[in-house]
Amino acid sequence: MSASGANGTAVASSPGLMAGIALISGSSLMLELTLTRIFSVVLFYHFAFLVVSLALFGIGVAGIVLYVRQRAYRPEKMQRALSFHALGFGLTVIISLWVVLTKKVAPGFGWESIFDLSVLYLVAALPFFFSGMCLTLAITLLKEQVSRVYFFDLSGAALGCLLTIPALNILGGPTAVLAAGALGASSAVFFVLRQGRRFVVALGIAILLWGVVGLDAGAGIFKVPSVKAIDERQVIFSRWNSFSRVTVSKTPEDFLWMNIDSDAATRIFNASAYKNGSRASMRFSETRLASLVYAVRNGGHALIIGPGGGADVIGALMRGVAKVTGVELNPIIATDVMKENFSKYSGGLYTTDNVEVVVGEGRSYIRRADKQFDSIQATLVDTWAATNAGAFTLSENTLYTVEAFSDFLDHLTEQGVLSMTRWLRHPPREFVRLISLGIAALNLKDIKNCGRYFFVAADQRMASFLLKRTPFSAEELTILRETCRRDGLRVIYDPDSPLRRGDLIGELIRSEDPSSIFEKHPLDISPPSDNRPFFFYTIKPGDFLGQMFGGSREKNDLGVQILANLLLIVAVAVLLFILVPLFVFRRQDLKGFRLKKSLSLLFFISIGVGFIGLEISWMQHFVLFLGHPIYALGVVLFVLLLASGVGSFLTTKIEAQQAIKNLGPSVLMLGAVVLIYGFLLGPLFRAFVGLPLFVRVLVSVVLLAGPGLLMGRMMPLGIKTLTAHFPEMVPWAWGVNGAASVFGSVLAVAVSMNSGYRATQIVAALVYFAGVGLFCLAFRQSTSKQQT
Repeated sequence: MSASGANGTAVASSPGLMAGIALISGSSLMLELTLTRIFSVVLFYHFAFLVVSLALFGIGVAGIVLYVRQRAYRPEKMQRALSFHALGFGLTVIISLWVVLTKKVAPGFGWESIFDLSVLYLVAALPFFFSGMCLTLAITLLKEQVSRVYFFDLSGAALGCLLTIPALNILGGPTAVLAAGALGASSAVFFVLRQGRRFVVALGIAILLWGVVGLDAGAGIFKVPSVKAIDERQVIFSRWNSFSRVTVSKTPEDFLWMNIDSDAATRIFNASAYKNGSRASMRFSETRLASLVYAVRNGGHALIIGPGGGADVIGALMRGVAKVTGVELNPIIATDVMKENFSKYSGGLYTTDNVEVVVGEGRSYIRRADKQFDSIQATLVDTWAATNAGAFTLSENTLYTVEAFSDFLDHLTEQGVLSMTRWLRHPPREFVRLISLGIAALNLKDIKNCGRYFFVAADQRMASFLLKRTPFSAEELTILRETCRRDGLRVIYDPDSPLRRGDLIGELIRSEDPSSIFEKHPLDISPPSDNRPFFFYTIKPGDFLGQMFGGSREKNDLGVQILANLLLIVAVAVLLFILVPLFVFRRQDLKGFRLKKSLSLLFFISIGVGFIGLEISWMQHFVLFLGHPIYALGVVLFVLLLASGVGSFLTTKIEAQQAIKNLGPSVLMLGAVVLIYGFLLGPLFRAFVGLPLFVRVLVSVVLLAGPGLLMGRMMPLGIKTLTAHFPEMVPWAWGVNGAASVFGSVLAVAVSMNSGYRATQIVAALVYFAGVGLFCLAFRQSTSKQQT
């Protein structure tokens, strides 16, 4: 099979060529996802979102390079060019990995941070430029077969998504990155099959890169540096999976530190700290504070969400709790650390008869549970680690929403108690938000006067609130006060105590109108919902822009300032690497720039923004239903990419003259689906989250396949229309689509954080409508004339 190139020369499109396209596309996505893990470990987890824009920016620059230098890439030399850039991808991955592991970035919004981030951005973008060149060359020189090429592109990316999970689990972060590079370099072999010396060179370099992978897997050439809270010299255990790096470090005391992504920490106590009558584990005030709930609920069945190294489990057992169930999100923590490698050290804590620790997401576990608990406890369940999905908002979990707290109350016994422990900062933000969630959950149960349903205590750094389904009795309050006095804890809120002046927590609990307090407070302390579950994001929407370019350096706010840095860097990079080359090298093309060309570029911009917007918001939204961030990543990304590839393939027989007529119905159907999903996904997920996992995966596949098929039609139909009128613009359109997706990803994050998932999906659909509508209006008349 062959297609006509830019100058009319026949270009072969062999099975080997298509296999190479799939391989380089899959390798590029695998690199994107594995780099997300590296960024989360060596930098703050917010930086992981940077990788999304790196990949899309590389594609954008590649498109413009090919547009301004079309004569340098003649059709008869396509396979050699593809092989060259595939090998460039593999080699620059090594450079990028070294820079990412060694380059430190200053936090906040300032020139030092911008400079550091710019260096990191440009170097890390190099591999994506080379993979982008491969895909842009294929789309440009095989544009008459765009439906088939785009199918292999997206299908390869879908397979790369699936390959990422076992690669990280087996190889670990740095080695998995190198494997992505070696896999991409291997595509060069397929591009030059039966080309003698070029084939031998490509094969030799690919083998060399696979050798580097093997060497790193065995000897650890690329090591994670000592960053954040971790001194790597003290690490005695380290393991990666697709959403974390877990380390265990030795200390001179009777406990070990376990860290997730070099940051979030939990203690693993030695058996001597709590067995044989020892109370050494209780010497830490936070341990006594977290176990306060068991002073009034020490019988029956306790559920602990995120038990980590087991401090909460020890607290429950020492208070006399008969049965403890822990729900731990991370299988490395629950199994590899606590049940295997450090089981003996911890005295078999997770394998005792009255302790059961299961791997799962707390919210989904509770929704599926057919029993009630005497207490539900969660202590500092943070998510300072990015999933492979790449956006920092994706690391938010769904534990801290009104719907979640309502689920917690529903699964408590009549006298059951919910205990939540978090940092008590000044001014208080996240802890006050916990109180707001408790009030909202009680309001859903038609409880308006909440004053006697809460008890709040604190040490010097953090606080715990106890929330009952029924009012606290006088006897229970007496026990809690005595326990606080004995354990050296402060009582922050007591139903029987008068309010102190300026007591925000007390005022909020006893307020008949909490919304008035929310409005007056400078931070957003209103209760998050499943539609907008960003508990740690406490900036009011009206203050968003101001915070982006200044404001506090609170850890919770770093993501917003990083978003500002990223937006500035991307804007400058797009200007320098995409717009400037057009004015310098192809200025004549911009003279007399026709309306149809402008609308053509607007179309490719809109489908780039729309696609990434829907993809990101659905990945976020499906976490609740599938019960784990990595399931959401794997299912949503894989199904959308594969379905979009199939949608592209189904346009193969549509001629260029008919392409414009097929765009309108496609975008109308997509808009209808998005509108329906925006309002029905939430209730649907809450209704069916109790189904077995494989059933929920099947439901997700059905829900995503339809819109994926429609989204996959837009690109090939647009390329066919453009080829019929302005064939020289194809690489420019492809590059602009990639660059627009960079801004689209930032926009999707910003809209989700401030307005919620539903708004993000509707905005993405409107962008689709605008771009496709104007494109159809511009070309429908000329298409009709051609047919006449």
